[in-house]
Amino acid sequence: MCTIKNPKGRTIATIPHSKGLYRLLTSKETKSAHAAAIKMNINEAHRKLGHISSAAIKHAVSKGFIMGIELDDSSKPEFCEPCAKAKSA
Repeated sequence: MCTIKNPKGRTIATIPHSKGLYRLLTSKETKSAHAAAIKMNINEAHRKLGHISSAAIKHAVSKGFIMGIELDDSSKPEFCEPCAKAKSA
């Protein structure tokens, strides 16, 4: 269980541990949260999600592991210079 407290020490959230991860409730699971999905291409998602592979991003979004992102199906992965530099080291 992860407990989040405010500066005064009052507990403001508790998050259960499940399958090695801490899982927050989604807007589908609770009536109080409202979130809109952001549409982005695969290259934007690659950069914003820490340069993970496009296949991993597509899989995670399709299985619901990543929520709030709607991928543009017409986008194709492009060459990523930071990834190429990191692999050469």
